[in-house]
Amino acid sequence: MKVDIKLWSEVPESQLEDLFLNNPFSLYRGTPLADDMMKKYMFILAKENAEINKEGAIVAIINGKPIVTAQVYEVPYLSKFWNIPIGVLGHFVTDGPNDENTYLAASMLVRELLAKAKKNNFSFMSTNIPGPNIMLIRAVEAQSFRYAEGFLNMVGPTNRFRDSVKVPGMKIRGLVEEDFLEIADAYARVSFPSRFATDGGFDPKKASQLYMKRFREVYEQQLGKVFVAELEERFAGAIIAIIDEKMSRTIGVRSNILSGMGIIIHPRASRRGVSTALVEYRQEYYKSEGVEYVNFGANFNNRPMILGLEKLGLRYGSLDMTFHLWLKEGRCAAPT
Repeated sequence: MKVDIKLWSEVPESQLEDLFLNNPFSLYRGTPLADDMMKKYMFILAKENAEINKEGAIVAIINGKPIVTAQVYEVPYLSKFWNIPIGVLGHFVTDGPNDENTYLAASMLVRELLAKAKKNNFSFMSTNIPGPNIMLIRAVEAQSFRYAEGFLNMVGPTNRFRDSVKVPGMKIRGLVEEDFLEIADAYARVSFPSRFATDGGFDPKKASQLYMKRFREVYEQQLGKVFVAELEERFAGAIIAIIDEKMSRTIGVRSNILSGMGIIIHPRASRRGVSTALVEYRQEYYKSEGVEYVNFGANFNNRPMILGLEKLGLRYGSLDMTFHLWLKEGRCAAPT
C-alpha cells in the first residue's frame, strides 16, 4: 500500500476538515461537548498552527484520502525551563477506522516528523495519544517512543452535586503573594507523579518547580483564578481554575482548558478532604461563569484524587497516554 506524505498546504482544506470530522477522538470525550462542533474547533486550532508551522505540518495519504495528520514544533516554555530544545508531535488526528492502513500511514508520518525534529536539532520529544487509538500508539512505539504517563479524564456537569464536602476548620480564598512560599514547600515535600520526574533524563527535583511555576504564571498573567484552602488558619492547598476563553469566542462553548490545571495539597493537610473541597469550590466557580461541563485530568497513579472526583459526581470520560523519546545521544527515555 503506497503512502504519500504531503504538507498541509498541498492538501485541499475540505479534505483536511473531513479528516478532523471523521476523527473518533474528540476533545472533551465523555461529555455532550464532544460533537462535530468540537471537532471543527480542533481543525481550526490545527489550521492556525499549520499556517505558522508550514514545514512541520504534514499529512499521510492513501489512495488520495488523508488518513493521518500531525505537526512537529517546539515547546518554548519547556525548552527554556530545561535548557534543551524540546519538541512535540501535536495535533495528531486519524480517520475513523483503527486498522492496518492507519498504522501504515501513521508509521510513515511519525518517521517523517522525527526527521524534521532532528533537522531542527530537538533533543527531546513527547506526544499525547488517546488510549483507544491502538494503531497510533503502535506507530510511535515503532519509532522508539516509550510510555511516560497516563491520565484519566474525569468528566461531568457542574450542576450535579451530592452532599457538599465539609472539612472542619477550612476556608477557601484567593491566592496572595505570601502563598508561593507555602506552594514551594508543599511541592518540595510531596512525591509528585510527574512524567518529567520519572524520566531518567531529567532532574526529578527540578521537575516539581515546573508545576510551581504554573501557579506563578496564572497569578501574574491573570490567566485564570487560583483558589487557596486554609485549614486551621494554615495553608492547606491550592488549585488553578481557567476557562478556555478562545474556545468560548470561537464556537460558543464554555469549559475549562485541558492542561495546566494544577492542584497541590500540603502534606500536613493530606487525607482530610481538602483536594475534594477545592475541586468542588472550583466547580461552583465554573458554574457561576456559565460552564456546564468540565474535564479534569487525573494521573493514573493518583487514586485518592480519582476517588474524590467520583465523590463529586465526575465519571470516567476517556484516557490519554503520553510518550517520550530522546533524540540526543547519551540520553535515555526511562530510568535504567
